[in-house]
Amino acid sequence: MSATIADMRVLFPQFADTAVYPDASIQVWFAQFPLRFKPACFGLQEEMATYNFAAHKLVKFPPLTAPGSNKGDHIVRGPVSSESVIDSSLSFGGARADAASGGGSALQMEFGDTEYGLALIAIILTRPKARARVARGGAF
Repeated sequence: MSATIADMRVLFPQFADTAVYPDASIQVWFAQFPLRFKPACFGLQEEMATYNFAAHKLVKFPPLTAPGSNKGDHIVRGPVSSESVIDSSLSFGGARADAASGGGSALQMEFGDTEYGLALIAIILTRPKARARVARGGAF
């Protein structure tokens, strides 16, 4: 089985409105998932990992049709300097990835600021192959 947009809309009803979240806006993140991760590491959890990845990205980078979304809101304008991010920290629902102290993994830095990202991290850490890759510092 593979992840489908229809199943995602059922499991995550907050993305069910096709006027706000067109199929193409979800499909683009489905297509990015295997480029970012090795799906085989997830075993039977591959679909849920895909759904959580897509949901995380939709929250972080909403389509232009989403409420409050303005064209180009998610585009960084100009260079990002180390001074602008050195003391930053990300948190959501008790999870914390503190860049200033060096705490937190790259996974926490990338996915630790939404409930969907945290769910993805939980899936990764419960999969032996995925957990081994994290422990070795390997890319997914």
